[in-house]
Amino acid sequence: MTSRERVIRALSRLPVDRVPRHIMTVGVEPGEEPAEVAEIRWRYPMDIEWAQVEMPRSERARGKRGQVGQYVDDWGCTWEIREGTQRCRLIHSPLADIGKLARYQPPMEILKRWNLSSVNQQCAESPRFILAYCQGSMFQRLCWLRSRSAAVGDLRKDSKPVRKLVAMLHEFCHREVELWCGSDVDAIALHDAWWTEQPSIDGEIWRHVFKPIYRELCEMIRKADKFVFFDVQGPCLEVLPDLIEIGVDAVGADWLSMPLEELAPEYRDKITFWAGLGGRESVGQLTPDQAREAVRRLRRVLDGSQGGLIARYIWAPGTEFKNMVTFYEYWLEPASALAAATQAQASGESQHSTGPASGETPGPSKT
Repeated sequence: MTSRERVIRALSRLPVDRVPRHIMTVGVEPGEEPAEVAEIRWRYPMDIEWAQVEMPRSERARGKRGQVGQYVDDWGCTWEIREGTQRCRLIHSPLADIGKLARYQPPMEILKRWNLSSVNQQCAESPRFILAYCQGSMFQRLCWLRSRSAAVGDLRKDSKPVRKLVAMLHEFCHREVELWCGSDVDAIALHDAWWTEQPSIDGEIWRHVFKPIYRELCEMIRKADKFVFFDVQGPCLEVLPDLIEIGVDAVGADWLSMPLEELAPEYRDKITFWAGLGGRESVGQLTPDQAREAVRRLRRVLDGSQGGLIARYIWAPGTEFKNMVTFYEYWLEPASALAAATQAQASGESQHSTGPASGETPGPSKT
């Protein structure tokens, strides 16, 4: 079974020989992969591979993302990373003064300079499932451009300026998805962050403003015979039925913070769980024991052997290598060992397993 076949079967909720693997990075420039991530890929070959395309920079962009100091992104937002921290902080929203909207345009020039020929070659040569990641993120982008409080206030009032700005973002997302649909990638990933912090919008505003746009994008992707991934930052339970309704195949979210045991019976036959650990929030907070138990919980509840599950780790600056190793290793734990651990947990016994099989973590084997 090739990686592409494995992922397609998982998305179709059909039996697989093992759960498909994926790794993401945040906080670094596209194409700049940390050495420890490369090592993980060597030890545990991934089944999903990002579409590799050189992203042109807009006329507004200044500086370099992921380094200490300030940089300006393609949309004109100014970000800062301070010495001794890993977090990137928004310090200037270009449309905080809504009067500037009349002269503002999205960075369409970066899409006009795109060349996807290398992506099509990648798709032809790779046995892996090729996934394209869109810049879209409608609500999140709106918050960055206006400031969060202003954006939420605009949406609640349904003001004319916010409708104009949403239309601009819609135009950019439509064109980006259109370009990806014309390529040979296997799937396209949309993403957004609705309820990661306050103030925020309620589900009704989301359904009124954003759902029709995402429905249109999903229809475009499915018409191009590609799968739809949706990466949700923050809680997604309120709109999960909506995402399924508009045609999303796989949802990435912080599933382990949700009542998975209650969700699985209702949703595991309707959606593929793009699930795992990592991200900026987990840096310094996660231990190998927690990583092991997280994997065991996902396997117990979602039974990835029958499809419907993709194992994902999100690397962020400061991520501990041992946590990533533990995460990917315990997806290989024999079913008998998992059953024994589950029984021991149920009976209240202490779990101190040092390895997934014989008590020793196997060394890396290059494939």
